Amino acid sequence: MVTRKNKKMRGFTLLELLVVIAIIAMLSSILLPALSKAREKGRQSVCISNLKQIGLAMQMYTQNYDGYFCPTYYGSPWPVDTWWDFATTDGWATYEPGLLGDYLTDKVYECPSRKGLVSWDKPFTGYGYNETYIGGGYAAGYGWGGADVSPAKLSQIKSPSETLLFGDCACWSSFSSCTGAANTIYPPSVLTGGGWQTATVHFRHNGFANILWADGHVSSVSVKHHINANDSNLACISEDESAYDLE
Repeated sequence: MVTRKNKKMRGFTLLELLVVIAIIAMLSSILLPALSKAREKGRQSVCISNLKQIGLAMQMYTQNYDGYFCPTYYGSPWPVDTWWDFATTDGWATYEPGLLGDYLTDKVYECPSRKGLVSWDKPFTGYGYNETYIGGGYAAGYGWGGADVSPAKLSQIKSPSETLLFGDCACWSSFSSCTGAANTIYPPSVLTGGGWQTATVHFRHNGFANILWADGHVSSVSVKHHINANDSNLACISEDESAYDLE
């Protein structure tokens, strides 16, 4: 009769287990950042597509309004508030697409990497409009003494391919001590003026920010100027007004 010898099963030693765990940890530390950057690259591509759609919407708007750009906002007595991106009639308890809404298909596009920004119970896309030089705004309707500033015309912009129209944006809130959502982008002259306006370009895509230029093309930029002391991802895209003004 044939007998089967019992073979003693040999397990891992503690040292071998520690080595395996160390190798897994090392591989994770190498691969996870790369995977994270790859995912962010995908979100950046979606963001670029969104900005192109917003650019097309603005192009249709200017065609319908004799070459004038959309205003940044229309001031009205509270609780009515109308901006380029969203509008409300009840103090933001509910809202709908704003001044560009009729020119966008189905929705107002939102940057997929803007998640996590404090929004203070107000809707934001993560994109900011060049209010100072292009959008202007009708502030008199708010009733607090603000002046109306008409939007610019496309024909006034001397270098549309070098003039910021929209872009990834955020702001530093000194009240909340955090980076929050915004829907405007201010130039260096405003940001360094010591006022409350801190909304600027947000370099949220692996150190890059997507910019929609006034001629309709979108590009990713990485060079920063006037970097925010509290958040290094907040900065201007030019040292002076050249990337923002109409010259």
